[in-house]
Amino acid sequence: MSSFDQLILESLKDGSRRSFKEILAKGFKAWRDMLIEFTEDTQRWLRDYHTRSVMETVNSTMKRVAPTPLRKKLIVRLATEILARICVYNIRQLAYLKYTHNIPLRCTSRIN
Repeated sequence: MSSFDQLILESLKDGSRRSFKEILAKGFKAWRDMLIEFTEDTQRWLRDYHTRSVMETVNSTMKRVAPTPLRKKLIVRLATEILARICVYNIRQLAYLKYTHNIPLRCTSRIN
């Protein structure tokens, strides 16, 4: 547990009324910077945060859908396996959207 977390827990346990500024002053620089960015340009910060949350959702979904570790060792084959998993994820998302929101899908075949 970090010293910042310990400081917050101590302030909650002993019932003291430390100000948020006092707790923040003893926190990590990245945390302070994040709060400053949030107060200066809230919409940009929320847009960036939403992008990160969407990426975490995709990562979590891919881990649940394909829980087995990657099997290939060679870089080219590993990249192919990763690409195949991404394609499966995208097809699942498209099928979900088609049947839940009635979105028409047009599939074109490009066989060389």
